[in-house]
Amino acid sequence: MPAPPAALCRSPRHPGALDRPRLLAALPDDVPVAVLVAPPGWGKTVLAAQLAAAHAGGTGGRVAWARVGAGWDTDEDVVALWAASLGEALPGVDPVSDLLALAEGGPAAFVVDDAHLAEAESVDRLLAEATPLLPPDVRLVVAGRTRPAGLLGRLGPLARVLGPELAFTGDEAVALAAALGGDGSAARVRAERLGGWPAAVAASAVPGGDGDGDLGLLLLGAVPAVDRPVLVALAVLPWVDAGLVAALGGDPSAAPGLLLGGGLVTDVDGRWSLDRSLAAEVRPHLPPDEVDAVRSTAAGHLRDVDPTAAIEVLLAAGRPEEAADVLAEHLSVVGVEHAVAWLYRLPAELRHRFPPVLAAGRATVALDLAEAEAQRRLEEAGDEAARREALLALGSARAGAGRLSAAAEALESAVAGAPGDAVARRGWPLLALVRAWSGDHAGAVAAVAAADPGDEATAVAAARVALLADDLDRAGEAARSAGEAGAAVLAQVALLAGDRSRARALAEEAYAAAAATGGDVLATAGVALAWVLVADGDLDGALALADVVERRVGRHDAHARLEGALVRLAVARAGGGGDPGREAARVAVLRQAGFAPVEALARRAMAPLADEEVAAGGPPLVVELLGAGRVLVDGVPRHEGAWRSRKALEVLRVLALAGERGATREEVIEAVWPGRAPDAARTVLRRALSDVRRDLEPDRPTGEPSRFVAATGDRVVVPATTDLAVAEGLLADDPGAAFDLLADGATTDLGDAEWAEGVRRQVGRLRLQAAEAVAGVGGGDEDRRRVALERLVADEPWNRRHVDDLAALHRRRGDEAAARAVERAWFDDDG
Repeated sequence: MPAPPAALCRSPRHPGALDRPRLLAALPDDVPVAVLVAPPGWGKTVLAAQLAAAHAGGTGGRVAWARVGAGWDTDEDVVALWAASLGEALPGVDPVSDLLALAEGGPAAFVVDDAHLAEAESVDRLLAEATPLLPPDVRLVVAGRTRPAGLLGRLGPLARVLGPELAFTGDEAVALAAALGGDGSAARVRAERLGGWPAAVAASAVPGGDGDGDLGLLLLGAVPAVDRPVLVALAVLPWVDAGLVAALGGDPSAAPGLLLGGGLVTDVDGRWSLDRSLAAEVRPHLPPDEVDAVRSTAAGHLRDVDPTAAIEVLLAAGRPEEAADVLAEHLSVVGVEHAVAWLYRLPAELRHRFPPVLAAGRATVALDLAEAEAQRRLEEAGDEAARREALLALGSARAGAGRLSAAAEALESAVAGAPGDAVARRGWPLLALVRAWSGDHAGAVAAVAAADPGDEATAVAAARVALLADDLDRAGEAARSAGEAGAAVLAQVALLAGDRSRARALAEEAYAAAAATGGDVLATAGVALAWVLVADGDLDGALALADVVERRVGRHDAHARLEGALVRLAVARAGGGGDPGREAARVAVLRQAGFAPVEALARRAMAPLADEEVAAGGPPLVVELLGAGRVLVDGVPRHEGAWRSRKALEVLRVLALAGERGATREEVIEAVWPGRAPDAARTVLRRALSDVRRDLEPDRPTGEPSRFVAATGDRVVVPATTDLAVAEGLLADDPGAAFDLLADGATTDLGDAEWAEGVRRQVGRLRLQAAEAVAGVGGGDEDRRRVALERLVADEPWNRRHVDDLAALHRRRGDEAAARAVERAWFDDDG
């Protein structure tokens, strides 16, 4: 056996700064073995030397030191190191006999340092067999990072010294500082903050110590080089485990013990996390390339194991596209609350990937882009789980757009096949609401029955379904089982039951809780309180709540938009401001297919609306040119697929755009059939007008005049309201509402005709006017101003004023990174 290195067998010097009288006095004299378990940086070697000196009768006894490592890790190695420490020859019989021979000759202490690196079975056997045979004046001190196992662990007379015993108390830290002439108050603060970590206490206690200074450097200096990858990972990542440590080139066996004794690292089910305040102090001292390498390696490991941690790591690494991919793949698992926070940290161009309902209604979402993105994910889904996630996203986007039939179809496919998983837990309650909104009460009840009965979202959905069906008892029962989340429905139940004071208390409580959450929760609570305020005559307050609901949620949630518009209509009819005719027209434009139960409930709750039938609330004929492009007759939609011909629908749209003066037959022909021979064109026009009459009034008796198509001489008039006209009318005194209506700028599929191009140009012009008006308002709703400025920057990228205004708004909100990103994008495009 080669001669042992001196460093592995020499007893170290131990400075008084780590003298531990409390520890030494606590060890009984009749215990032959002391096991010292200490994390790195705790002066383990120094403390082992002090224990050895105490056991050897002070400085007069012999100390045999075996510092395991560098290939010296078996029972034979340990005895050889002890012999070298004592300067004696190794008898060479067997390890136990050799140890007993070395123990003869008076008081002694044998130390095994870094025992966690030893070849466990042989060293453990050596110590377990030899200990009962040692002379009474010889002690063993075993020092390492982990508890010994095996035979040694089963010895009766064994004193274990663990992290809590090694830690300094606040009083001990002060006493140590006083003895050394250091700052006692700083030593106490450091001891209490770091659980008595000896290295930190010593640094605080000595004169000129760093006190409460740079803990990051202290941590990095206290950890051996071999464990640096573990500390770096702990400082950079939310958590690490053995697999991740190995992937980063560290020693997985070292990670659990790294600083655990001081409470600096917590271990939860094999995942280790460094105290966040300490991690923040370590990170500034790490080279950027080292941090980037750790994040890059960790992202792949975390992606499927812990999506939330992967998203954080990718965002911190400046890789938002990949973070968005992970969020999209695991949205139902991540949950709405987390998703909302992350959406604000994603660039605006990535937010459209997340449907509005799952986004909780707080980040601006373009509905058409959200649906297109969900459709793309559905087409590219590689497995059943990804397909169902995409279907849930698609159904949510369609629900937000008010396309209830298509939303129900997607949601039904999403929830089928895996009851109880994350997609099903999110999908069934939403499907129940979509079916209830569309008037399918039996389907809604069935969806509630299929949902997770113990889930809060299920209870809330059950309450809202019952409320829409006017079953107040069942609604109240379900809302009470939902706890605080059911307060808004309970308020609506109380109002409908005539208990106005209870309704107000519950509504105010629900709104206070929902204001910070946003989304459908805010819409429900805000509407409930608005109903109560209308009933109490506080019309200004109700109008303000309607504005909050429409502004924060309604931009990408048709249900919330309609609820807000109904409150506005009630306020207008009660004389609280606004033009009742215009508000009624707006309700008619916003009314989507199947939302009749929602409007019926509002009319039961708000007296100013209760005297009219649902079907009579608005203009008799509405032609939509934005979004889904429906035609509504007395509030009932006629879908595009139900028309006898697309040309008949095109003729109706051209005549609706012509306004109250109508258009000549030649003008209609030139718009719909340009270049057609005059005689043939008049024939097809007559047929198309006949189809329009029959499609709009299928029950009109033969020979009775049409309510909607009037032909006088050569001029044809269709008295219809268009959503485009409503938006234009709102520009003058409510540009915010006009902007909300036009924000996406999406027209229905009007084809390539010249008149259709004119509509698209008009939409673009009105949208710019509305955005300019909203952006030019000082103060007010900064979130709406931000959206308007983003719209202006996108539509007029050459206009530096919009860029400057948007950057200034970000800076006022304290988001310097967003401001610089806007400016950088403009300069890049300009270059």
